[in-house]
Amino acid sequence: MPGFLTALFAGALFFMAETTIAGIAAICMGAGMIGIAIWGGSWWTMIALMTVWSTGSHLIMPVRSSLSMDLAHEGKKGRRLGQIQAAGIAASIVGCALIWVVMDLTPKNYALLYVIGGLVAFGAAAVFFTMRMPGAHLRRPKFVWRREYWLYYLLAFFSARGNRFF
Repeated sequence: MPGFLTALFAGALFFMAETTIAGIAAICMGAGMIGIAIWGGSWWTMIALMTVWSTGSHLIMPVRSSLSMDLAHEGKKGRRLGQIQAAGIAASIVGCALIWVVMDLTPKNYALLYVIGGLVAFGAAAVFFTMRMPGAHLRRPKFVWRREYWLYYLLAFFSARGNRFF
């Protein structure tokens, strides 16, 4: 469901710059996380808030790749994309280890972790909204339909991760 919503949002936000789309995605993530911390006691409310959070997470995946390509110099786009992905993986490992240690040493307070995560996401949104990227532009690649590529289009629709749809 969040992946499908991401495709709808990507189409609706097509006219915006990648930094703005990333900011909106980060707000969705932060709102979902803080909402779960505050109102997550009800099953249906938790499912709705997790959908908001997950939609933001799915929306930021292709935008992250697009931003890293815009930050790269010509001829070094692949290297920059690899560096950004490596930094993301390293941050995930450090973040997981930090949460593990904190949860092991302190009383379990999951709501506080969700609030902290949501605040970090809101901070990321603020950074995205203030980013001015001189090399970024709103030229979008033209979609070309070829029958023989139908399977690729179908797979790309279901897995927007790593593709530059924006």
